[in-house]
Amino acid sequence: MFKLLVPLLGLLTAFAADAEWRDPTTPGHLSATPSSANVNAPSSFTLSAILITDGGKRAIINGMTLKAGEYLDDDTRLLKILPGHVLIRQHDSVKKLALVPSVKKPLK
Repeated sequence: MFKLLVPLLGLLTAFAADAEWRDPTTPGHLSATPSSANVNAPSSFTLSAILITDGGKRAIINGMTLKAGEYLDDDTRLLKILPGHVLIRQHDSVKKLALVPSVKKPLK
């Protein structure tokens, strides 16, 4: 029995190493990697979470936890944090980063 168990465990381990693991808390229709949700948004900024508590609002963009008014880089500032998206000012234009991509179908 033990001789059969060792090769079986080896196969299971090899299979598990090749399998693609997905975060179980991510909805099935979204990718596990965060992405910027707006076509107008710069590809270099990724909104991954919005935290709204009694203590204030914070957004996690590119791994940095920021509040409104703080800078992401030299010329990009977080303007406003809303429940589903944030507004940033970059190069004198306002852009929207959303948590979930909007789903729009073209009219036929």
